[in-house]
Amino acid sequence: MQSLRMKSELLPTFLHSLRAWGTIFAPVERAPGVFSLEAIYDVRAARPDALRTIVPFKKLLLKPRFTMMERRDGSTTQPSADNDREPTIFFGAHPCDIHALRILDMLHLSDFVDPYYKRNRDKLVVIGYGCAPDEKCFCESLGTSSADEGFDMFLTPLEGRYLVTINTARGDDIVQANRALFQPTTRQDTRDHIERLKKRQEAFSLQLDVTDLPSDNEVAGIVIALAGIALVLR
Repeated sequence: MQSLRMKSELLPTFLHSLRAWGTIFAPVERAPGVFSLEAIYDVRAARPDALRTIVPFKKLLLKPRFTMMERRDGSTTQPSADNDREPTIFFGAHPCDIHALRILDMLHLSDFVDPYYKRNRDKLVVIGYGCAPDEKCFCESLGTSSADEGFDMFLTPLEGRYLVTINTARGDDIVQANRALFQPTTRQDTRDHIERLKKRQEAFSLQLDVTDLPSDNEVAGIVIALAGIALVLR
């Protein structure tokens, strides 16, 4: 894992550069306080600070409804590409989104791999963004308010710049292709980042008692087991 810094004013240039890696999906404000996750062609429309969108990012990986098998020109039945997407960038993933993606990966990529999910997952670039909680956020109680993995890059906003964390080879490829946008971090960046983390943790006002809730692994295990039972009963 590597950390760099990028000036805030360079964010539009950075977003433009991401187009070389696929279609960019980001939160877009459709009405005051109402955000939708959409493909963006004007990078100024991106609102990664939006806490919730009316369309979940899961739909970037699986359509609500799609054709799984098809027969073309009287040939034998074969897998359909109806659910397949072009390479996609999810810009503005918050830590709770990244944890949710981890659960989806456990569900669809463990034991019996879902090929329809995997094809889109392999083409998905995840660019995280450090959010600020409001009175409805409770991810601190669930231990999902921060993420150390599950993303390619993560942008944490600081005063006048971003702390950019690179977590995968694909994230490093993006940096190498846009080397002029990034600089080495300084001790002040580290100090400001730590201070931001403290203030962010203190900003959580909604607390939940999660004593009896299962862990991520347990939830995924239950869902996988139920899916297996459903197949047997068909």
